[in-house]
Amino acid sequence: MQVMIHDDDCGEYLDKDGKCPKCLFHPDCQSTAFVDVEYADIKTYLKQGNTMLGLYRKPISVKMS
Repeated sequence: MQVMIHDDDCGEYLDKDGKCPKCLFHPDCQSTAFVDVEYADIKTYLKQGNTMLGLYRKPISVKMS
């Protein structure tokens, strides 16, 4: 599954609102990229209380896991 990350030497997964939890702002489209993440890793991340932004900027939350 692909998820969106902040690509400016940060590498953090964007939350479901498109905000970088590490830098605390919304990066523009030139500062983002998609990476492939295993479904099991996504479930672990979500169980820790985090959210992610998937392909087509679709929010991924614990409800989807």
